[in-house]
Amino acid sequence: MDPKKQLPNGLMHFILTELEEILGKNGINTVLRYKGLERLVGNYPPNDYNPGEPVETFSKIFTATIDIFGEKGFISVIRGAGKKSFHQMMEDFPGLFGIGELEMDGLDPIDKFKLVYKTYIDNVTQMFGTATTIDIQDDKIIEDMPDCPWCVDVKAEGPICVIEADFIAGMGTWSGVDGVNVVETLCRAKGDEVCQLLVTFGK
Repeated sequence: MDPKKQLPNGLMHFILTELEEILGKNGINTVLRYKGLERLVGNYPPNDYNPGEPVETFSKIFTATIDIFGEKGFISVIRGAGKKSFHQMMEDFPGLFGIGELEMDGLDPIDKFKLVYKTYIDNVTQMFGTATTIDIQDDKIIEDMPDCPWCVDVKAEGPICVIEADFIAGMGTWSGVDGVNVVETLCRAKGDEVCQLLVTFGK
């Protein structure tokens, strides 16, 4: 992950507004101050695609949330937010990861989901400067994040990248797939070499 890369303003604006909805204004302000990000308190980046905050700001925000709430508290607070966030993103920022530009007419839901997922990963690796990979198979998808930005410097007993897992689940329901199952099988926060998501289909 390249900490010098700058994320689009729209992505940081979206992340902060979504977290404010979950944590409340006082909650998000506490998170920002905890990591020395006072400049963002009441001053979110504009809603555009120009480069703005460095990648490390993204990681600071989420590691601060984990530090403040603890592992179990973080999961309890954040569970389901990623799924809702994907749907909200497609309403407000369809061009954020290039998904809104895709031609998907005629694709069945699973093929649509696979195309959306691959496009998302292609854009994320460029945007964040990560080495994230995706292995798309007939009956499953495996996402490996060797430099995952969600759990930088976090130590946890179990997998902690619940937002990424929920975000992918939301991607599946948005694509019309009935029964997307996303499980984080490996997590760097608990000592694994990579963070890994296993995506399968079926109720």
